[in-house]
Amino acid sequence: MFDADRNLLAGVLGLQMELISESQLIAAMQSWIFKKSKKLEDVLVDLKFIDEEKYQFLSGLVAQHIKLHKNDPAKCLASLSSLGPVQKQLRDLEDKDVEQTITRLANSREKQETAVDFSTQPAASIRVTDLGGDSRFRILRPHAKGGLGQVSLAEDRELHREVALKEIQSAYAADPASRNRFLIEAEVTGQLEHPGIVPVYSLGTTSKGCPFYVMRFIKGASLKEAVDSLYTAKDRTSPEDFRLSLRRLVRRLIDVCNAIEYAHSRGVLHRDLKPGNIMLGKYGETLVVDWGLAKTGTKAATHQSSEERTFVPLSSDASTATHFGSVVGTLSYMSPEQAEGRLDDLGPTSDVYSLGATLYYVLTQEPPVPKLPMLEMLERVRTGQIRPPREINPSIPASLEAICLKAMACRQLDRYKTTAALADDLELWLADEPVSAYQEPIHDRVARFVRRHRTMVTSALAILLTAVGALLILNSLVRRQNAVLGVAREEADNRRAEADKQRQLAEKSTLEAIQQAERAELNLATARDLSVVLLSTAEKALTSPVIDGTSIHELRKKLTEQAYGNFEKIYDSNPGNPDIAFEFAQVVRISSNLKRFERDLQTANERIQTSLRLQLQVPTDRRTLKQKDYLAETYREIGTLRKAEGKLADAEEALNQALVIAEELLSVNPESSLYLRTKATIELEQIQLYAERMELEAALRKSQLSSDAFQRLRTSDQASDNDAFLFLFAMSRQIKLLHQLGRHSEGQQVAELAISEGHLIRSKRPDDANIALPFARILYWSAEGIAASTGPTDHEVTNIGEALSILEGLVSKSPKSSYIYGLGEALRIQGMILRKQMKLADAEAATAKSREWLEKLIKAANTADNKDVLARTLGESASIKIAAGDKSAAMELLTLAISLQSEACKQSPDSIEMNRFQATLARDLQSLE
Repeated sequence: MFDADRNLLAGVLGLQMELISESQLIAAMQSWIFKKSKKLEDVLVDLKFIDEEKYQFLSGLVAQHIKLHKNDPAKCLASLSSLGPVQKQLRDLEDKDVEQTITRLANSREKQETAVDFSTQPAASIRVTDLGGDSRFRILRPHAKGGLGQVSLAEDRELHREVALKEIQSAYAADPASRNRFLIEAEVTGQLEHPGIVPVYSLGTTSKGCPFYVMRFIKGASLKEAVDSLYTAKDRTSPEDFRLSLRRLVRRLIDVCNAIEYAHSRGVLHRDLKPGNIMLGKYGETLVVDWGLAKTGTKAATHQSSEERTFVPLSSDASTATHFGSVVGTLSYMSPEQAEGRLDDLGPTSDVYSLGATLYYVLTQEPPVPKLPMLEMLERVRTGQIRPPREINPSIPASLEAICLKAMACRQLDRYKTTAALADDLELWLADEPVSAYQEPIHDRVARFVRRHRTMVTSALAILLTAVGALLILNSLVRRQNAVLGVAREEADNRRAEADKQRQLAEKSTLEAIQQAERAELNLATARDLSVVLLSTAEKALTSPVIDGTSIHELRKKLTEQAYGNFEKIYDSNPGNPDIAFEFAQVVRISSNLKRFERDLQTANERIQTSLRLQLQVPTDRRTLKQKDYLAETYREIGTLRKAEGKLADAEEALNQALVIAEELLSVNPESSLYLRTKATIELEQIQLYAERMELEAALRKSQLSSDAFQRLRTSDQASDNDAFLFLFAMSRQIKLLHQLGRHSEGQQVAELAISEGHLIRSKRPDDANIALPFARILYWSAEGIAASTGPTDHEVTNIGEALSILEGLVSKSPKSSYIYGLGEALRIQGMILRKQMKLADAEAATAKSREWLEKLIKAANTADNKDVLARTLGESASIKIAAGDKSAAMELLTLAISLQSEACKQSPDSIEMNRFQATLARDLQSLE
């Protein structure tokens, strides 16, 4: 294992020698956190950031540096000065080893800085007490600390007022890039003269040559603190008071839009707008602070006609230049182009996005992107994976949500062109006018008309009520006259009605007798037809010399369709009978399963919905425990169908409904093996659902719950034939998930237990294909996880060989799609293992076989899962070509894989796993180009 000191030293030296960029260092450290047995240079090679020549150079440089400092990497780091620009992003990785290294380095430098003389040293950190006794400004107390600077409350001795004095933090003072960024912040803040931007009073240096600047001290809270305070008190505030407070905060945001519009007219982008960088004074002031990441120098096309002078830094040293591809700012409030490091694309719409994200926080008290690992946050920002505000807070007006989402549109062309346009829409919303971002429904327009013409509407309503009152009085008089005549008519009508009633009862009795006779005759005829079909089909099957898989399927299909047709007749002739409805529901569900097996998903979906509708016809209070269990299984199968169609949200809803019913049954009878099996089977279905959405921890919990349940069931007195198969299936998923999460040692331990249990089960049921398939998955997923993490050993080679032997045997007996899928996947993993052993010819042969089988599978069933697994094989083939030095062939294979994966993502748009793999293929192709 290589410690953080040594690897961070390698990263900083790589930065200094311009072998890697800042963003590449952060990505490599993020990857190393999950592979701490590796050197950073190995991680950089794996990510294709450096080649072999740079690898050798960097490794030698690190070794020499450590040797010069008596084999102490921490001392090596302390002697360098390039950590400042990436220190904050390294802390965001939230790894305790990296955090300890950075903290230890900062403490070490702080101790050294007290002995530094700025008259002889060009760069060193300063303390707030270094201003000197004769300075105009006297430090009173520390006030706040940000990413780069620290602010103190100070006294202006000349004007006798309290001011804010900002200086660079000691940890960054020795870094030229950080000092330059501090200077540009002071210049930008000082030159942008606007009521919404804090005024700067003075810029200077300490006696030791360290820069500081003095500005107005703002007495108040940040917008973030105001929002948090509002939502904390929400339960104790009336809805009307809360609405008024929210409108005040929107008004403050309009002030921010105007201040930023002024900055854009001067050619300045803020690039770090967020609730914490907006200060709210006690007397209505709204001020934008922290311009440390500002980008200056060029006006956008939307502001070329502005009369304001373009801001240019006074010193060429105070540059805001940022390396292309680097990510600066706060990820949760950052535009996609800024998150991708596309500096050429940054413009006013980038700040518009951040203002929309700030509005999002005002509306929900949540950032648009929650706190997650850095790479996952980057991915969400880049792809626009943001929950609509009304999902979090349904009370938000739809038009205000539309303004927020337009400002945060993923494409810059879809956002407001300027912050002034955003402010205009917010002003319209406050004035109860239609906004450009939202097409109002008719009822909203009617409500607005009523609010604006309340007097006219009230008068019209009063006239209408008066007219109605007069009509009611007149109607009452008419009714009194009619009542006299009605008494006579009523008696005559009653006598006629009694006679009609007696006649209708007689007719109804006769009709019911006829209908019962017809129903009985129809039921008898239907039962006879079904009996004849069953007898003739059974006779044909018994006299057939060989019954193969196809014959069995055709037999099952014929019997099922005949039963479906006959039961449909019985159900139609017995409407309202809940027992027949439930029996018909069972036949319909069996028919749906058959259609799903034949890949006729549309008919399967229609019939499973029919089965559900029939079951729900049984009144809840009359539903037996057996019927409830069957209903849970039906919801589970609906979830399976929805997942096969790529509709993951619908699948989750159905599976959750199934789980609720199963848990209700277990609460009635906790010892029931039937209900425990139902619950475990539902959780087994949820595993793949969570895995496709990359909710790996949730998927792992489900796999552990289901495998534990099936282990208890298969060893109990009430075990069924499927318990062992489902146990192995759950264990195979658990092994794959552990390796995906980087918990390779735990995954290997679980695999050893599963393989041991699998061999025992197979020894008792050697010819059971249902047992063989999940056991093969255990073998090849275990081999894949270990080989990908620590490299293949003889154990992994043996496991993949045994898995292939099992799957080839299954396919030769019955070429079912699940067997071919598993064989294709196992051959791809064998190719990866052979590639890591540098047996490239054998590796290429294995992936060629995988491709051949999987292409046959797609011809038979053109599903998203089948396209995804073939795209992964093509990606592995490309890696083999790269290892062989055939770059053009690798690019051709990657292009084909991307095209195939794109089709899979269209068929299953909710699958984050598929979309993420498509992005990986695209990055691999881009690195080759």
